[in-house]
Amino acid sequence: MLQTFPEKISIKIQKYTGEKERRQRAAGKGLLRYALNKLGYSPAVSLDDYGYTATHQPVLLNSGIQFSISHSGNLVLCALVEGEGEKVGVDVERLKPVKLELMKFYFDPTAWQEIVNAPDSTLAFYLHWTMREAAIKASGLSLEQMELSEITTEDNAIMLRDDTYYSRILSLRYDYVVCLASDKEIEAVSLTELRAEELL
Repeated sequence: MLQTFPEKISIKIQKYTGEKERRQRAAGKGLLRYALNKLGYSPAVSLDDYGYTATHQPVLLNSGIQFSISHSGNLVLCALVEGEGEKVGVDVERLKPVKLELMKFYFDPTAWQEIVNAPDSTLAFYLHWTMREAAIKASGLSLEQMELSEITTEDNAIMLRDDTYYSRILSLRYDYVVCLASDKEIEAVSLTELRAEELL
């Protein structure tokens, strides 16, 4: 698949040492390319326009299209939205055991109590975690610029500094938690599931 990407993307993917991570990164770019083609943006907008912001967030330069890519386990997702000022972020996490006592400092006190008092604390942890990760991605900030413990939530709203983002949990697989976040209320989501071979 790498040979079908622009050289700058192929070179960056090849820098990752793990084969699984290279496959995940390639699949993410393949999903983005598929979406651009499927929605009729290509060839006006393509992977040739792929670049990075000053905060090292991926972007399609000179377009009004915002996207976000996330991967965990065997699942890779790409979320895409078009519109002036529209923002989108997606995060996926495969459910696995977590040492909750090591994660307390990532959350504000209210969220932490919700996690530890939940019937399934592991699931509650991943729900809160993906909400925050998705909102950070939508904001265009990097994790280095934002402490997760500074982020607060109320129902599906995520307060990040002076901005509010809205989340939606997507039920894709029983063993994964997926959260989509945007600066606007999420009313409709169109999902397409693809196999790796369909991205070639």
